[in-house]
Amino acid sequence: MTTTKTIELPVQGMDCAECALHVQQATEKLPGVTSADVLLGAEKALVRLDPILVDLPSLRRAVEGAGYRVPDQNTKQEGGAQRNFTRRIFTFFALIFGAVLFIVVVGEWMGLFAKITALV
Repeated sequence: MTTTKTIELPVQGMDCAECALHVQQATEKLPGVTSADVLLGAEKALVRLDPILVDLPSLRRAVEGAGYRVPDQNTKQEGGAQRNFTRRIFTFFALIFGAVLFIVVVGEWMGLFAKITALV
């Protein structure tokens, strides 16, 4: 009895549905691969396989043979750090924008801007 395992494989270089189809067909041709679902937006492939018959290097070669790239773990971690930094910056600007918007709305609601305008 064989056990089936699902592997999440990051794939870079896909920019259309046909690209995703190429990756899917390339991985499904490997002996031991039961099925492959390629998610274009997430840039990854979910591959169901028999781990005895197929391994990660052969999946990598199949994807690269189709013209796409499977990043190694170090590259993936660096990209995650970059996304984390970008997320922090966007969160910071969103908080600043929200605070300014809150002050303007509350100030207008309480009539503070009309009083300040009268004083000026």
